[in-house]
Amino acid sequence: MYVLLTLLFAASMLIYFTQTNAALAAWLRPSSATTASTAPPVTPDEAADMALPSAATLPPAQEDEPDDVAALSMEGAEQSPWPYPPPPILVNAEHPLDENWTPEELVTIQGTYLKATPETASALSDMLDFARAGGVNQWVIVSAFRTYSAQEKLHERKTTRLESQMESEADAEAQAAREVARAGVSEHQLGLSIDISNDGSLEASFGDTPEGQWLAENAYLFGFVIRYPASKSQYTGIVYEPWHLRYVGTDVAQVLHTNDWCLEEYWSQYQDWGMGSASG
Repeated sequence: MYVLLTLLFAASMLIYFTQTNAALAAWLRPSSATTASTAPPVTPDEAADMALPSAATLPPAQEDEPDDVAALSMEGAEQSPWPYPPPPILVNAEHPLDENWTPEELVTIQGTYLKATPETASALSDMLDFARAGGVNQWVIVSAFRTYSAQEKLHERKTTRLESQMESEADAEAQAAREVARAGVSEHQLGLSIDISNDGSLEASFGDTPEGQWLAENAYLFGFVIRYPASKSQYTGIVYEPWHLRYVGTDVAQVLHTNDWCLEEYWSQYQDWGMGSASG
């Protein structure tokens, strides 16, 4: 009996320890989900690659590009197009007209026997009507289109009058050219120029009259410019002529007025832009 009891106790203890060990092993074993999400071991080389760089190994911060470098990068950029209308024909001592050159069409200026191109005559009429409506109404149109031969005679007469006042004939000729253009050098041959004043005389003092001041301030609105301003003689080669108007069209007149250019300066800017050479 004692032996039987001992065997039964030993069997029960064996079953107990077997179940306990199985439970303990199950608890210690990793689950399948944990095993699937666990990353493989990292090698020392991989660990070094993944390490964040130290401050000593970081590249220096990049500063903004200086303005002069940015400017240098634009040196090869294509130049923008000429921003203004093409300049009109230029007539001066360096760009004379042939003696046979004449406008394609001339019309009689209203109220006179003088002639000009149609666009010049029309703009002049509109301008004077506007001026008169504003109370500026003392106008005398003195001259307009002239032929090559007519200009030649005017220049000769001026030279003759100056010879008695100058030391030499050459001096008289040079001064005459500053006051009355030589044949072929006068804009009047274009049919685009008008000489106008308040009393029929052509004097520098006209610029101080109400009419002269009105022209200086408003002529460009109708496409005219004072062709020979007092401050531009070094470019035009002609003395101040507040009475001499040149029709260039409203677009060009606006550019000249806004930039305070004479026609020679306009052409100079155009040539500096690489757009062409003066014609005439």
